[in-house]
Amino acid sequence: MPGSDDGKYGNDQYDSPETMNERVENFGLNLLDQLFNGKNQLFSPLSIYTALAMVLPGANGQTKKEILQVLKIKDVEENKMHLFHKGLQSTLREYEKELDLNMANSFWIKEDLMIKNDYVEFIKKNYNAHFGEITTKQQINNWIKLRTEGKVEEIVDEINNSLILLLINTVYFQGNWSKPFDKELTSNDFFISENESKITVPFMMLKESLKYDKTDLYEIIKLPYSNNSLYMEIILPKKTVNMKKLINEFLKGDEIWICPESEKVGTLILPKFKLESDLNLNNILMSLSMHSAFNPSTADFLNMVSKEEEIFISDVKHKAYMEVSEEGTEAAAVSSVEMRGGSVGSENTFEMVVNRPFIFQIRENNTGVPVFLGYINNPATKI
Repeated sequence: MPGSDDGKYGNDQYDSPETMNERVENFGLNLLDQLFNGKNQLFSPLSIYTALAMVLPGANGQTKKEILQVLKIKDVEENKMHLFHKGLQSTLREYEKELDLNMANSFWIKEDLMIKNDYVEFIKKNYNAHFGEITTKQQINNWIKLRTEGKVEEIVDEINNSLILLLINTVYFQGNWSKPFDKELTSNDFFISENESKITVPFMMLKESLKYDKTDLYEIIKLPYSNNSLYMEIILPKKTVNMKKLINEFLKGDEIWICPESEKVGTLILPKFKLESDLNLNNILMSLSMHSAFNPSTADFLNMVSKEEEIFISDVKHKAYMEVSEEGTEAAAVSSVEMRGGSVGSENTFEMVVNRPFIFQIRENNTGVPVFLGYINNPATKI
């Protein structure tokens, strides 16, 4: 079991914010690449990453090796990653005073499960996780609903005798733009989807000094929230650039996801949108080389439970919600890991018209870690 320690970012025992940002960003882009089907997508890379990170200290052998690979962590770096999450929890709690942002963790176990106390204490200490007993699905779903302000109402479909352990992460965010859009300037226009269909949607307009940049392949803009602790990035590929190809270029490192730092006066035209998602990530995680954890015959969680227990991951689920308007953004996400027993350019101005498919991302400002990530092909639909 990895050790734990108190401290702050910058301590040698911690992953640097830049290192963690790269890992979660790469993890998120891999998921977006796997999920990409020309339809709207929304998920929280940070939430899913955190849920899997809570599984990691309980894994052993090949199962552990595969989870480390998916999370882009070397074995010797695991402790630093857990400590980073501990520091991030403290940072997010500080934001709650100024911004409606919170992240919560919990783990729920069957009454007679022989779970190792070292694992329980580690998760409590490093992830500030609530501990509960699996009784009814309403009990767990009420915990989720409360922490997402009702935007995600449930993640547990049913509880039966085979469900013996459940790890959950929730994220909720509500923030106003530091430079809000004027409602009087919102008007309907055409959004051109990937198949070149014209969809009439409301577009917001903002004429301001904003951090904006562009490359040969795409334009990017940063929209800060009121206390500058988080910001949204919008990436708009050039008309001739294929979205799927751009995502692959980012993953291969052939194209850099730039971070605009200089402000320019210009005009941003952005569609209003509202998204909801409901994902099962089993197949995607297996395609990213995480196989043994899902197989009752090969799953090895001896650092979590006694050897008498047979335990494997049955489902990794994720639900997310986001609404973007003239005032700001409201977003929520829930990730769960169900574990069962048994055998089952140089211009000074810009105009960025976001009237075709685009990528959006909400990042935490100090670390750059992506909290939410998604893709819009049709702003008029939720999925």
